[in-house]
Amino acid sequence: MYVTRGEAIGFALRTRKNLEYIRQAFGHGEDVHVVTHVVNSLLGIVVVPKERYFEEGFWSISLDELTKRGWPKWYVTIDEPPEGSSKTETLGHLIRHLRNAAAHGRFRFGGEPDSRQLSEVSLIVEDGPSRSRNPNWQAEIEGNDLFQFCLLLAEYIDESIG
Repeated sequence: MYVTRGEAIGFALRTRKNLEYIRQAFGHGEDVHVVTHVVNSLLGIVVVPKERYFEEGFWSISLDELTKRGWPKWYVTIDEPPEGSSKTETLGHLIRHLRNAAAHGRFRFGGEPDSRQLSEVSLIVEDGPSRSRNPNWQAEIEGNDLFQFCLLLAEYIDESIG
């Protein structure tokens, strides 16, 4: 089945394809920024699909189950949800926080400044009730793990939505 880039799944699949290409080009010595591109990929793999079509299944699969399936682990360092909300236990919770972090620019890099090696960096993302307040959620993932997470999430979206 062919889907256009105007559809959330089509955009996510093209994002995954570009992400794989950039990593391959970097491996061949091309002057590309794979670390930057993997973070840019959050737009196509997290934000757009979440905003356009968010499958119920995202809320039913636990992060522990994903880890058992070989998905990389996000290390949640702050998880203080507002009263009446749940802690980050499912893929749906994680996607909601990642969407907010990506959409509001609430991320920073750990590790080697300006390194293009995924193995030398991590991504720290935050979410909170507003920009002016301290975050009530924060998580970190290593660069190689973020790359793998993006590929697996795009595949999961394709299987769930596509």
